[in-house]
Amino acid sequence: MMKVRIQPVTGFGKTAVFAGIRLMHYDLASKSASCTFNLYEEEGEYFTTKVVNLTAEELENWGTDDMVLIDAILDKEGFVRDTNWVQPTTTLPEPTTTTTAAPVPAEETTTTTTEAPGE
Repeated sequence: MMKVRIQPVTGFGKTAVFAGIRLMHYDLASKSASCTFNLYEEEGEYFTTKVVNLTAEELENWGTDDMVLIDAILDKEGFVRDTNWVQPTTTLPEPTTTTTAAPVPAEETTTTTTEAPGE
């Protein structure tokens, strides 16, 4: 899901400031798409969801830049993206490499007893 900050919109006693958009289906034949469009409050609390269908004409400029798709959805739904907001990137910690030597088995000792013949 792509998350973008939008200009605040208030309704039902809540103010949405983020939109989460997920491409659900892209039809190769008609070049149309359907996406879910979720709104969230500042603290990340879910606000509402809508399915948005886009035609080939609405997607004609979409290539490798997903912001074209995002802006097409926001425009269709009457929202404006906050172009000054940059989504924070998650920095994954470097894996720690600790090596532990495998336990060395204790030396085995064998005792052989030989009986004298006839005993």
